[in-house]
Amino acid sequence: MNGNDYNVAVVRYLFIRQVLIFIMGKNMNCDICGKTTSNNKICDRCTRIINKVIKEVGSDVLNNIDDCKYIYPMIKRVAIGDLRTQDLINSLLKGETD
Repeated sequence: MNGNDYNVAVVRYLFIRQVLIFIMGKNMNCDICGKTTSNNKICDRCTRIINKVIKEVGSDVLNNIDDCKYIYPMIKRVAIGDLRTQDLINSLLKGETD
C-alpha cells in the first residue's frame, strides 16, 4: 500500500468515525464498543482494530465497498471478543457480510 492509498483509507476511516458519532450520539464512551474512554470518541482498542483492518485490507478494497455500515457491528464483535480481527479481514476481502 503506497502513501496515497493509506491517506485515502484514513479519510474513509474518519468518515466512518463521523457516521458513528452521528448515529450513536456524543458521549464519553467508545462509539463502537461502548467502553468508557477519556476524551476520544473511539477507544484505543477499537482504533487499533480499525488501523489493522485498513493496513491488511487496503484502501482499494475499502473504496470499492458501497455501504460500510455492516462493518461497524463486526468491529464491535472483534472488540468484545466474539470475532477475530482476521475473520473481519477475511470477510472484507471475500466480500461477505455478517
